[in-house]
Amino acid sequence: MDHFQKDGEDMLDTIEQQLQWPSKKTTTETEKIHGFSESVNWGDPFYFYGSDAQAIKKSINGAHQTWLSESLKIHEMQIRWAVQHEMARTVEDVLARRTRALLLDAKESIRICPEVARIMAAELGRDRSWIEEQINDYTKLAEQYQLA
Repeated sequence: MDHFQKDGEDMLDTIEQQLQWPSKKTTTETEKIHGFSESVNWGDPFYFYGSDAQAIKKSINGAHQTWLSESLKIHEMQIRWAVQHEMARTVEDVLARRTRALLLDAKESIRICPEVARIMAAELGRDRSWIEEQINDYTKLAEQYQLA
């Protein structure tokens, strides 16, 4: 059982006690979370996608787009995947949490930020003002992460 499953179980135990519901044994103790993979190839730049890595690689291989960042191994398809499958809704979410670009190379993440915003806007049906706001907000944040 992973940490999040344990937290969920503890929460349900508390609810059962507070509402005086009969206690039920968990049925998810041995279930794997989405993306679980039996083996991890730490040398694969997409290892953190787990079992979804193959689908993303297949999308990348079938796409005509290029890498947004060769050094960070961030492709347009990863941005689309984050919006379509992982509920990413801001540039910060994609570059700080989904790809970790902010922590790995803040300067490079600022460079690709406008393109990430454009891709996300197309996926989410957002306008030019949303794109500009996302770029400005992310740039202000990322500048704080750059080494002097």
